[in-house]
Amino acid sequence: MKEKELRLALVCYGGVSLAVYMHGVTKEFLKLVRASRVYHQDLARSHRPSASYSDVDHGDARETDTEKLYFELIQAIGETVELRIFIDTIAGASAGGINGVLLARALAHDLPMDAHRKMWLEQADIVALMDEAHLAKRWDKLFMKPLFWGFTDKWLARFAPDVEMRQKLQLFTRSRWFQPPFSGEIMSGMLLDACMAMEDDVAPTSSLLPGGHRLDLMVSVTDFHGYSQNIPLHDPASIREREHRHILKFSYFRHPSGLVESDFDRDHIPGLAFAARATSSFPGAFPPARIGEIDKALATREMEWPTRDAFLHGNFKPLIAAGSDPVKASFIDGSVLNNKPFAEAIASIR
Repeated sequence: MKEKELRLALVCYGGVSLAVYMHGVTKEFLKLVRASRVYHQDLARSHRPSASYSDVDHGDARETDTEKLYFELIQAIGETVELRIFIDTIAGASAGGINGVLLARALAHDLPMDAHRKMWLEQADIVALMDEAHLAKRWDKLFMKPLFWGFTDKWLARFAPDVEMRQKLQLFTRSRWFQPPFSGEIMSGMLLDACMAMEDDVAPTSSLLPGGHRLDLMVSVTDFHGYSQNIPLHDPASIREREHRHILKFSYFRHPSGLVESDFDRDHIPGLAFAARATSSFPGAFPPARIGEIDKALATREMEWPTRDAFLHGNFKPLIAAGSDPVKASFIDGSVLNNKPFAEAIASIR
């Protein structure tokens, strides 16, 4: 029977309001790819027409729902063509960068994303992301309270009908002004924990990538201060200009021999968490991301970062060549200069 591959490249835009929505979308992509893997790899060809998704023993307690529908779709298509579906390129910025990082890690090592629902719906709450020292106390900005009392019935109740929402909005507006209200350290810790939670009860050698196929992840970040670079011209011969754009790159590849080269395993979690934190460092909401922030979060959790030097030298070569230290650099939201990294995705698949 004729066989075809549907290889997908995803570009995940930035957008605060899209963060939770994109989490749901990326989970569906993961389920689609996993259903394809189960159909082609876990079932003998002779059993595919009559098998069901539940026939396959997954060996873990992950949630399953729409995988069954995708399996049946691939099964129906399989009557005329054997269609294998997988994702080999992901590029993301800001909120899309966070979801891209988590999806890429799940694809590389066949990891569940179930724990991320809690991250988005509970830990990403505005109060949870604010440092306790910066939360408004009982008497802080007391003059703001009458404003809320006066507008509650006429305006605020109409646009924020939920009582909890109004309470949090009041607390938020009475908290720290003129500085980022949210904590970068809390965000870094949340992302580290989210990546670590994916590994529970999962076989370390598993992957949703076929052998011989490469997965590339690219995440845009913005260097706040930038670095000086030489631009060759004709007259004058060259000029000096500051560059602020960076693309953090991660990859996975399984050789035919079985050897795996992965930037998504446990040793690379701190680098992935930093990429997610830096690309989503929305100006004004979060302080700029710095490597030291991840170092501090790791120390609190008694974790190590064995690939730290490789991450820094591999992703910040131009910055280092310009005489700057990436550890001292400050990074803000990747969407400031590269919100839709199509060029990076296209370059990867060429």
